[in-house]
Amino acid sequence: MQGKIVRHLTKDGIYLNGLFNEKKSEKAIFFNHGWAGDFYQSFFIDNLADIAEKLGYGFLSAQNRGTGDTYNFKTQDAKGLTIGAVYEKFEDCIVDFEAWLYFLYLKGYKEIVLIGHSFATQKIAYFMKIKQHPMVMKIVFISPFDIFDLFKALLKQGQDSIDINLKLAKKMIDQDQGDMLMPENSLWFPISNAAYYDHFGPDSKLHIFDFNFDQDFKPEVLNKITVPTLAIVGSKDSYVRDQPKFLESIKKAMPDCNVILIEGAAHSYQGYERKLQEIITQFVKS
Repeated sequence: MQGKIVRHLTKDGIYLNGLFNEKKSEKAIFFNHGWAGDFYQSFFIDNLADIAEKLGYGFLSAQNRGTGDTYNFKTQDAKGLTIGAVYEKFEDCIVDFEAWLYFLYLKGYKEIVLIGHSFATQKIAYFMKIKQHPMVMKIVFISPFDIFDLFKALLKQGQDSIDINLKLAKKMIDQDQGDMLMPENSLWFPISNAAYYDHFGPDSKLHIFDFNFDQDFKPEVLNKITVPTLAIVGSKDSYVRDQPKFLESIKKAMPDCNVILIEGAAHSYQGYERKLQEIITQFVKS
């Protein structure tokens, strides 16, 4: 994987880092990591970069403010800011996407294939619903999942447990302890009271892929996405129950969406990177 480390400033003064491989093209692939991830560790990032290289596209794999459990970001005011998945506010993904798309615009790119893995699929869907960004020509969802259903599937928690945790989070926020961590069994990763309430509270913006959690779910966010989209899930993805049915629900919500089930693949696609590359290459070229 070729490229150089780049840094770009968001409009709210946070420096984000990324890996950028520049090409003389108006097209680029822009990859976004998932919950507590980063822009370089997932093995399949090399394959995404290879797709761009073979097609002559630019390639960017970049941070968002959900990098790592916690991450100390450099800031314009030199004070620094600790965010990461523990403290991230979901709606701030819009600021991060806008920053990196502007970075690509300044480099001369006009058509972007926006790719996200895991939690980044939620962010991309929400961003496109709000902004309908004209530079985004295609979208790839790698391992989208029903985040609320994970409470049932992984934590064995129903809505009653979620409501109890939300009351606790709200109480701590009201006591100016929003940055304190929730109890360990609240989520499968560490998370602050403020982030928990932001993600799962009454004003949550994460009701995007709730097909398993809510049988009467209306996919209002996905309905707003109008660009060609590809959704890929592995048959052994432990984050998703009944993967074929889940993909079919996405397809019904998004008529211009291709859905692919990769037999044998887990959430990270380790050992299935080449298959993932083949599928995404075909979609990008179409």
